[in-house]
Amino acid sequence: MSEQAVQNNAKSMASPLSAEVQAFEKMLPELMKHAGKFALIHGNTLAGVYTAYEDALKIGYEKYGVTPFLVRKIAQTQHIAFISRMIVPCPA
Repeated sequence: MSEQAVQNNAKSMASPLSAEVQAFEKMLPELMKHAGKFALIHGNTLAGVYTAYEDALKIGYEKYGVTPFLVRKIAQTQHIAFISRMIVPCPA
């Protein structure tokens, strides 16, 4: 396998939220004025800041459906949790 093919394969295996996570980290210093609230990020864009996680998640699904978006609590230190919508049925 060529080096280019390996790089392309690595990019395709990257987290579907890598752009959103990078955008959040870049915006974090400015977002800290909203500490304790929740940021909704789609791609490289801040789509809103919400008081409740549930509100941010609801708006995210209304705006973006099942395309990747990130809802993360605005805080200097981050609690990492991963929730996937990819559900695979158990073998019968």
